[in-house]
Amino acid sequence: DAVEELIRGKAKRVGLVMANLVNILNPDLIVLGGGVVEAMPAIIVKQAEKTMRRYALPTSARYVKVAVAKLGDHSIVMGAAKRAWDLFS
Repeated sequence: DAVEELIRGKAKRVGLVMANLVNILNPDLIVLGGGVVEAMPAIIVKQAEKTMRRYALPTSARYVKVAVAKLGDHSIVMGAAKRAWDLFS
């Protein structure tokens, strides 16, 4: 349907950004989160990862894992708390 095609198109753009990040930073893990990802994780993650693997350098993309954020709306707060803990402990 039209909504699913729109979401897939946006997920492809996310995948292109992920490919660029992989090519520049060579991360081990990319975590996707947010309300739309939480609502449609199978569609978004699958399409974004497929696009990332297509456009990233194969040697860099081979070992990158793509995951869905598990903390939901609390991820920013938890990240800030972890950063504060690391700085002041």
